[in-house]
Amino acid sequence: MEIVKRLMDEGFGQANLAVVDRYVSEHFIEHQFGAKNGRDGLKQLISQLYNGVSDLKYNLVRSVEDGDVVWAHFRATAVHSKPFMGIPPTGKTFVLDVMDVFRIEGGLIVEHWGVPDRFAVMQQIGMFERKEKVS
Repeated sequence: MEIVKRLMDEGFGQANLAVVDRYVSEHFIEHQFGAKNGRDGLKQLISQLYNGVSDLKYNLVRSVEDGDVVWAHFRATAVHSKPFMGIPPTGKTFVLDVMDVFRIEGGLIVEHWGVPDRFAVMQQIGMFERKEKVS
């Protein structure tokens, strides 16, 4: 769990891409929809996130370790201060829950499955606001 926590706190929480080289295998496999394999793929994901939001904070809600697998629920908060998910900045704060599964081998993260609640984010930043018809 310590390896996962460092990746989330330093990598995702602080945009420290060097932590990816330290804790992630060069043969890393990513199963999250839209994300790429390898360290470079993970670095790209972190960078894309920081290019669309500010004041990003990650908190571990709960985790379970089972042999070489870590199951974790993280909750992030951020401000939609830049274009993100195809939406111009709204200045709205949003909350994102993510269910993550990490497989660890030889002290490195070798595989990841992530399920972020993207729909909740889209709703919070106003992507689905009802538009009133003007007669």
